[in-house]
This record gives sequence, C-alpha cells and structure tokens, in this order.
Amino acid sequence: MPRNQPGNWKFFLSHVQKEAKADALDLFGMLPDCWLDVKMDDQSVDAMMEGIENSKVFLVILSKGYWKSEYCMKEMEKAMQLNKPTVSTYLQDIHVGSLLNEAPANVASWIKSFDAVQLVRTKPEFTKASVKQICDKAGIPLPMGAKGIVKFRDTDGDVNEYFVEDGVLCLFGTTSDPKAPPGRQMLRTKITKMTVEKRDNGEWNIITQGTNPRNGKSGGYRAAPVKKGQSLSKAECEALVQEIWALDDED
Repeated sequence: MPRNQPGNWKFFLSHVQKEAKADALDLFGMLPDCWLDVKMDDQSVDAMMEGIENSKVFLVILSKGYWKSEYCMKEMEKAMQLNKPTVSTYLQDIHVGSLLNEAPANVASWIKSFDAVQLVRTKPEFTKASVKQICDKAGIPLPMGAKGIVKFRDTDGDVNEYFVEDGVLCLFGTTSDPKAPPGRQMLRTKITKMTVEKRDNGEWNIITQGTNPRNGKSGGYRAAPVKKGQSLSKAECEALVQEIWALDDED
C-alpha cells in the first residue's frame, strides 16, 4: 500500500521550503497530479523516495539554498539514480548559470544537461506561460482545468488558496501554527458556496462552504482576509470572492 494517495503522480516537486514554498504551491495548483510535501499525509524520507519513484517527472525549483538542503540533495540523487525525466526551473532573482556552477560534483553534469525554465510570477499570464513551458518540456499536457490561483492571508496568519482542479473550484487552507491539528494544516474543500459576513469583532469574513473529498462531509470554513496587516472591508471581500469565482469561469 502506498504511503500517500493516490500512489502515483505526474510531477514530483523538489524545492527549499523557506525559499520557494509559494512558488511550489502555485505550481501545485496549476500542474496536474503533483507530489508536494506539504500536501502529503506522510512527509517522511521514505515517502519522498516513493514519491520520486512513482512520479513520471522530477521537477526541481532551483534556489540559492538548494545545494545546501540535505533533503533536496537526497531527492536529486534519487532522481538521477533512477534516470528520472527531469525539468529544471529557477526563481526570478536567481542567476541560473552561476547557481548551476555551484552544484555538487556528483550531480553537476546531470542537472546541467537540462535547459532550465525561469518561473516568472510578476503577472498571472507570465506564470501560466512558465507552467506551459514546464509541461511542454515534460511532455505532459497542461489540463484545461488547471487555472491560476487566488490566495490571501487571514487574521490568524493562515494562507488560503483557491484554485480549479479537475474542473472543480477548490480551497486549500494551511496554517503557520505548528500546534494546530493536522486536519487544519491541510484542509481541502470542494467549494459549493461563498458568502461575506461580518463578525461581532467588526471583521468581514469570507465563508466558504463545500465538501471534504476525503470523507464526503460538508462543512464551512471562515477566514478574515488581511492586506498589509489590515482587515479587508466588505467591498474588498466581495471583490475577492468574485475573483475566486472567476477562476471557474476562465476558458
């Protein structure tokens, strides 16, 4: 029995969390069938190795600390050992030539053999172009349902991400609180309804209602969006809801 479901993936995402977590989450929301550590129940080294073995493509996000990451190097060495089809990408602030020249000797010639794709995130259309390049190099078609991502941080410090997956509008909620229950660290909901409501403390909240695909149970998720430390107004929350629903309307 696989350590994580469904047991096979199209992409395995290798990255340094403190440097490329947001980029990895964006790619997870736009690419089909990705293994990404924060989305997995089992995040052990054995689970990572299994994820690489059972993924079609090893997708690496190069950043300044990549070569110094013990886990990233284990992942890359495993992918090289398996001769796994690989797509190399790098962040916008990286001089990829200089970074590749710093690669450890045991992986240097291997990783340099792949033409790297720059991840451009300044505008949604540029991000989509980067994702298309990744899929083209991987030989995996970009699904029609893979559309951008809308995300915001709330007053609890949690990150809320909305995206379309397999034609269904979804919410993925994560929290920065290490003491939070595991279910709250990885809440995924297929959305059926969103409303804007005011709480007793005066904050405007976005109420998301939907179904947990793991157990089929319906439920609600409340979040008070913030921008630059300030809670959003009713009009701003309503505009955010419209932006989220628009993901499902894109061609």
